[in-house]
Formats: sequence, structure tokens, C-alpha cells
Amino acid sequence: GGGWYTSIAIDSNDKVHISYYYDSFPNIGLKYATNASGSWVINTIDSSIGASHYNSIAIDSNNKVHISYIYDNWPNHGLRYATNTSGSWVINTIDSSRAGFYLSIDTDSNNKVHISHWDASDNLKYTTNVSGSWITTTLDYIYIWHSPGKTTIAIDSNNKVHISYSGAGAALTYVTNTSGSWLKTTLSEQVLNPSMAIDSNNFVHIGYQSYGNYNLKYASNASGSWITANVDPTKSTGRDTSTAVDSNNNVHISYYFTDYNSDLKYATNALLVIDNDGDGYPLDIDCNDSDPAINPGASDTNCNGVDENCSGVADEGYVPTNTTCGIG
Repeated sequence: GGGWYTSIAIDSNDKVHISYYYDSFPNIGLKYATNASGSWVINTIDSSIGASHYNSIAIDSNNKVHISYIYDNWPNHGLRYATNTSGSWVINTIDSSRAGFYLSIDTDSNNKVHISHWDASDNLKYTTNVSGSWITTTLDYIYIWHSPGKTTIAIDSNNKVHISYSGAGAALTYVTNTSGSWLKTTLSEQVLNPSMAIDSNNFVHIGYQSYGNYNLKYASNASGSWITANVDPTKSTGRDTSTAVDSNNNVHISYYFTDYNSDLKYATNALLVIDNDGDGYPLDIDCNDSDPAINPGASDTNCNGVDENCSGVADEGYVPTNTTCGIG
């Protein structure tokens, strides 16, 4: 059936773009769905046998689509890249080794493409077209018995690269070129399923599942040095994390609890804001959170006996005026 191994991105017009693997013969391969036209449209990007499940999507500043995915049909294999930047879809094999496993893609402010991925020999690779042509660099190696896992790549506001990754039971590892050369930091955790996001200050936030207790944990360098914290201590939780940071640099992590219900769970360090009347003033400072006309920013110039601006005094802004009936 369709809809396997999905990846999603939102453009500057808040339109949705999804890449996914479809596996229902004879309609197999990489597909792309979007509502950019106002209604949902689905296209098959690569229907060749071997256009496989690992895929990742990114949208550039011109709202053009970039998809990286693995092609693996012996003897032909490698990392493929599809884009519609020219106005129609163009596909290229950009790493012809047996690569593209557990990949992740992002674009920088110049609309250049950056991809992290593993090859079949357990080498962590980084592929980019920043120079104008595709170049692949090997950044690390995971011992084969550790079995490489998901990579996440993110580009910061200075167009520097950040990659988090691990293998099954291997340490959480982070590599970046922020200093001008590649620097690897290995954290003191054995982890599974890491995911990463960069905040507006270019600090790193990683959600992951610890190995052994299998609970949700979090690592960040936002304090200036790396710290780790327990987020959800429940055993057998924290699998398949996805981490995001909002405009206030609050962290949001989705994950699932691998009990018999396989519950979807969500964790955040953002303060819970309740605004029942939608007037922009939360419950804790709005004296009447069921009426949008009453809030601390409202005018209280009406002579109606109502404290409309939550000052504690009704009608203090009311100015009596002369009328044909007198004052009032």
C-alpha cells in the first residue's frame, strides 16, 4: 500500500509538501503530494524498481522542492536527488556508492542542498552542492554490530551544518562545521531514534530514546555546554522521535510509547497557554476569558458598569458629554 516512510515540509505560503514511498505493485516508487495549488495533487517522482523507502524532503526560499532518497536495485544503487527548481522534475544520482540509508535533507539561505546519510559499509556521509557540483565527504564510521540508525541534518542561520546520529545502542553523536572544520562530539549516552532541531540562536536540541531503559531523553548545548535530561521516564517510550523548536525557542518532541497500545505522545518545555476567547490575553491575566471584548488591552470608555480593561474599576475611561437630554 501507499504512504510508507513519509517526510513533510511546509513552504512560506503554509502549503504542505509530502514525499513518501508507495509499494503496491505495479504502482511502486517515490511519490510526492502537495496542496500548493489549493487542492491535493499527487505525482510519481521515480517509478523505477529500486526507488526505495528512505526519503527526505526540504523546501527552499523560492518554495521549490528538494527530495533525497535511496535507489537500491543491484547492480545499480546510490543516493538520488529529485527537484523541481527548473519548473519540471529532474532526477540525478549524486552518490553512486551504495549509500542513502537513513538520510536527511535541508537547504541553506542560498538554496544549496545538504544531505546526511549512511552507506552500506556503515560510513556516515555528507553530500552537498554548495561548491556548484555534488561532493560527498565521509564524516564518521559506526562499528557494524552497532547498526547505523537515523541521521538528522539542519542548517543554521550562518549556513553552518549540524548533524546528529547514532547506531543501535551506540552513543549519541553530533558533528558540525561551525568552527570552519568538522568537529565531532560524542555524548555519554547509548541511544536510539535521535532527532534534532536548531533554534533561532543556533543552539542544538536533540530528542532521543535511551538504550536500556528505552525512555525519552533530551540533549542540548543551549546553556553553552552539552546537558542531558530525562523527559519521560516511562520505560519503553521515546521511540521514533521528531523534534521541533518554535519561534520562542521552546522545544517540542513527538514520540510513541511502545506498549500494547503504541500510544502517540508529546512533550514540551513551553508554558501551557490557555486563551479561551482568543483575544490574545491568556487566562491567567484576562479577567474574563469568555468574552473577547474584555481584556487588559481593551478600552473602558463605555458607561456600562463593566470593567472592560481588567483594571478593577468599571468605566474609569468614560468622559461625560453634553447631549440634548443633558449630561450623559
